[in-house]
Amino acid sequence: MIKKFQTYLENIRGYSQNTAKAYAKDVQDFAKWMLQHRQDAKWTNITLQDIDEYINLKSHVETRMR
Repeated sequence: MIKKFQTYLENIRGYSQNTAKAYAKDVQDFAKWMLQHRQDAKWTNITLQDIDEYINLKSHVETRMR
C-alpha cells in the first residue's frame, strides 16, 4: 500500500521521486509505530488521536536532537 502511495505521488501528483520517497518513508515509520502501540493496528483503525500522538512524539524527539 505504501508503494502505491509513492507511485501516486510521483505519477498523479507530479512529486519528484525523492519527495515521494521521503513521504513514503514517513508513512512507513508511522505504520511501524502503530504496530508497536496498537494491537488492532490497521489502516482502517487509525484515529486522529493516533496521528496526534505520533506527531507529538516525533516533534519532542526532534526537538531534543537539536
